[in-house]
Amino acid sequence: MAQAIEEWYKQMPIITRTYLIAAIVNTIGCSLDVFLSLSLTFCSLCVFYFLFNRKGLNL
Repeated sequence: MAQAIEEWYKQMPIITRTYLIAAIVNTIGCSLDVFLSLSLTFCSLCVFYFLFNRKGLNL
């Protein structure tokens, strides 16, 4: 069974693997109260606005 999961994981594209690991870490971190999901939302919005303002697109 472990071989099948490992093969399935290795066949995924790198973007999908990265997203899967990020989703798992996010879920575990939020359930253990390591960080708050609300703070992740606001932090990602700050990064989004920073990147757009840096490129000269004022929002």
